[in-house]
Amino acid sequence: MVEPGLDRHEWESEWQDLEPALHETPEEALPDARDLVQRMLEELSVLDGEQVTTNGVDPELMAGFTAASEVARRVELGQDVDRGDLDSAAGTLRALYEHLIAERAAT
Repeated sequence: MVEPGLDRHEWESEWQDLEPALHETPEEALPDARDLVQRMLEELSVLDGEQVTTNGVDPELMAGFTAASEVARRVELGQDVDRGDLDSAAGTLRALYEHLIAERAAT
């Protein structure tokens, strides 16, 4: 059995590594931030692949995750993405990350 706090510690460490790049070069860090948040959602049984499986997260945050994922996908494809879209996606992922960390702390 995995200790519940272990994954939270790993998530926090990974996010701390990503945070500076999300501010300085979001086009480079956004896909990794999206991947981290997606893993968190999957491990917390909110996502099963791309399908939302529970109502455990605010629907607005999940809609934001979908939009941020699309921006990250465009970055990965080498498409030109507006800095405002990058910053918005990074902010959305940050908010969802913080929500999930708080939820994990409560369990």
